[in-house]
Amino acid sequence: MNQVNTSVSSGSPDGLPPLRECYGEFKAFGWDHEPPDVVEWAAKHGYPNEIYVNAMDKLAKSLPENHIRITRVRDKKTYGDKICKMCLVIATNRSDKDRQRALDKELIESYRAVHGWDKPPQWFDYVPDF
Repeated sequence: MNQVNTSVSSGSPDGLPPLRECYGEFKAFGWDHEPPDVVEWAAKHGYPNEIYVNAMDKLAKSLPENHIRITRVRDKKTYGDKICKMCLVIATNRSDKDRQRALDKELIESYRAVHGWDKPPQWFDYVPDF
């Protein structure tokens, strides 16, 4: 497994956030995006006029693992606490096995080969349902 810099200043030797405890802070590693980003992807790949939900389904079926994990996240560095975005999730801090996915460069590049977004994936704070 090729390893990637996950851009986290957690203090842990592997650069990963701590595992989520029962009521701890949930984090997601992936690409933040807006619904138009995914709709645009679908149009470029032969699925014009799709709504966001259908476009996400098309994207999911194109990914190496043939499924998709998405969640709402907050990028505090850029937007503070007010703006939520969607996140295409590669890894979370729910378990050590899932956390380690953030270090798998081959997995990350296989996702990037499908969606084509230039920005690097990063760790985000999860936004719970209200």
